Amino acid sequence: MPITLTPLYLDEAITEAGGVAISDPTNATVRIYRDDQSYQIPATKLFAKNDIPKVLLHNGDRVFVDTEYSVELAEGYMRQELELAKFQRDVLEEQRDIFKTRVSMDAVSRDYVYVFGEVKNQGRWPLPFDQYATLADAMFEQGGIQPVTGNPRRIYLLRKNRDTASGEWG
Repeated sequence: MPITLTPLYLDEAITEAGGVAISDPTNATVRIYRDDQSYQIPATKLFAKNDIPKVLLHNGDRVFVDTEYSVELAEGYMRQELELAKFQRDVLEEQRDIFKTRVSMDAVSRDYVYVFGEVKNQGRWPLPFDQYATLADAMFEQGGIQPVTGNPRRIYLLRKNRDTASGEWG
């Protein structure tokens, strides 16, 4: 079930999925697999009023309703889910390492700001990915204005004019 802006609780999700169909609910167990952890709740306690607090589901939670109470089956499922989660984490970690390497080798296309003149550190400053930066951010990252020779009234901002196809500076 999708997690939306409306909170989704465990008991509601099970009810929407058709509920627990068993003649003796004392044998039913609900298991939640979340972030390499397993949580087990007896179905009788889950649906009892005020017995336990409502359990809010998170994106990626896996819910398993076991009506036969086979510990071996649940452990096998959990082992499989944990191995899958570890594999997915390893893949993401590898992708993150590759991206960091590409960034360190300047092999990632990105925008830069050039700060020069009476600043402490002249040079090129990379703009943050998928975020905005202000002139103050760039100045701060480059050490700010030289205290003796710099004049804050003489800060100029040159940027490419986006309205012209010729790429003139405005």
